[in-house]
Amino acid sequence: NSIKNYLLTCFERLSQNSLPHVKILSTLFYIATIYYTYDWYFNLLQLSEIDELYKPVAFLQPFISQFPSKSVIHSIGISYYITLALCLITKKRIFSVIVAILFLVQLGLLQSLEKIDHTFASFTYGVLLMPLLLSEKENLKSLGMAGIRLSIGLCYFFSAVEKVLTGGATWFSGLSLKVYISTKSNMFDFFAENLLLLQIASTVIIFFQFFFIFAIMA
Repeated sequence: NSIKNYLLTCFERLSQNSLPHVKILSTLFYIATIYYTYDWYFNLLQLSEIDELYKPVAFLQPFISQFPSKSVIHSIGISYYITLALCLITKKRIFSVIVAILFLVQLGLLQSLEKIDHTFASFTYGVLLMPLLLSEKENLKSLGMAGIRLSIGLCYFFSAVEKVLTGGATWFSGLSLKVYISTKSNMFDFFAENLLLLQIASTVIIFFQFFFIFAIMA
């Protein structure tokens, strides 16, 4: 009961009307969405050449049993770009709903060709919650903001859980972080060679990801 009461209290705090920057938030979100998904249309056109590999993910199976033709991909892509632009210009809820549908369809098609990319999980939460945030009703706006904050916190939390479940205590040795850094720019070679710094950074990362959700819910 104490845990339940704590979660309810946190949700009430999150859903309060502290939403003066909704327009700014939605604008930044849709600009980021354009930046990170602008190439989906072109990727789908290329993937249509290997449509025999298409195995629709669960939510697409009832609607799109075969990979769409190029003309359909053109229609989806163009509609997606237009409605994203309308979201930036008008902030109308209906356009955010259309963007959410087209986003899910395109992501589903990409993943139906075994292009699994969990990087877009947080964007998926965002496009689904943005129609609530752009609603005229204050309670739905508050619910949308609460959902966005919770989803951000949970993304970090589950990332930490994944590290612990897959690597266990070895994560704190710094070796996993060293391997990751070694695949990036040579600028960080000095950091990758310092075991103590790697261990400290690994510990900080885990604690930040675990407890960020409690900070954002406070």
